[in-house]
Amino acid sequence: MAQWIQLYKTFSAYGAAVSQRSSGEPQTGPHGAKAIIVRSMTQGLDDIPHTDSLRYKAGVKALPAMAISTKDANLLSQLLKDQADLRIYMENYAEMLPETQSYNVIGQLNGTFLPNEYIAVGGHLDSWDVGEGAHDDGSGYLQGIEVLKIFKLLNIKPKRTIRAVMWMNEENGGKGGKAYADMSKGRNEYHIAAIKSDRGGFVPRGFTSIGSAKLKQQLLKWKTLFEPYGLHDFDR
Repeated sequence: MAQWIQLYKTFSAYGAAVSQRSSGEPQTGPHGAKAIIVRSMTQGLDDIPHTDSLRYKAGVKALPAMAISTKDANLLSQLLKDQADLRIYMENYAEMLPETQSYNVIGQLNGTFLPNEYIAVGGHLDSWDVGEGAHDDGSGYLQGIEVLKIFKLLNIKPKRTIRAVMWMNEENGGKGGKAYADMSKGRNEYHIAAIKSDRGGFVPRGFTSIGSAKLKQQLLKWKTLFEPYGLHDFDR
């Protein structure tokens, strides 16, 4: 029996719902599913299908799968209620093309006291073809650029080197970020923080973080420095 869960934070709700799309095929295939159709993971009511990625399980026959727009999903739901014997025809021409070269874009202000310690800020350059990319993630990398711009305009000399990084190919497996990490490791660089903005171009209210409990506790020690600027939401 399906279990309904209500999540009110947009990002949490999206993360919980998107598993239906990314993992629906390997979860339902063993139980006799013939194909997968999911409602686009968006709050908008429109004709644009939000597709994203699908994970197939190795060794298991792949099923056809697709996302349909929210308007089409509403229509399909009503048709299923009206016609118990409804049959659906699916036609899909999606394909995975070979990899090609792309690049991260990096700008930096050199540190005056600890130039070999880095703080990276920014977002990702790529977006899905059906979207304009303004909030995913044009606003994110522009925030990174603004960090360097403000430092320059105010003539502030950072103690550590600050990098504005526009990572490429986030949507297809985060490969730009992985390439950046490989480059940094190869140069034996030390980062004290890497901050990525990818939740829309709204007023920032805090941070979520990954890492050890010790690192998260260190972040919480800095909370009072951010609170005067309205940043108060620090995950634990």
